[in-house]
Amino acid sequence: MTNLFQLAHLISAAWAAAGELITATAILAALNTAANAIRWTYSAGVVSGRLLWPVIHWTVRLLRQIDWRYAMTVALEGTVAVAVAVWLAAKWSHRTLIAVSAQLGKAYAALVLHDCHAVAVAAVAPAVHPLAELAAELEQLTRKELQALTGCRRKVSKRELIAMAMA
Repeated sequence: MTNLFQLAHLISAAWAAAGELITATAILAALNTAANAIRWTYSAGVVSGRLLWPVIHWTVRLLRQIDWRYAMTVALEGTVAVAVAVWLAAKWSHRTLIAVSAQLGKAYAALVLHDCHAVAVAAVAPAVHPLAELAAELEQLTRKELQALTGCRRKVSKRELIAMAMA
């Protein structure tokens, strides 16, 4: 029995030593992998730095030659031009949409009148807001008449006088 205990003790000691060696080997392998990754990263950085260094300096020299105040002025003027173009396009498309809608309404009313003799569809005048009618009447007056109407003594535009009279 004593030999069996000694044998078991030797096996357990060998197993413990092997476990420690396996753990140490795994730790060293992980450290070696990390070192290789750092080495390859450093090498890649050196190569890319050698390739990109002239490009970076060329870009910096190019950026130093730009007059940034002038570039800002051009960008601002371009932005204003685009905004005005968009505003004009929206205004033109709105007027065109209204005109085309009116033409289609007239054509549809004529079609209904022509095809359906039994149904009498009268052409209905477009609904006009009462304030629009009032503004149209006020536009016929002169600026002096509008000033007398509103009691305004300041020199203002006719449009502002009409707005004061409508308010």
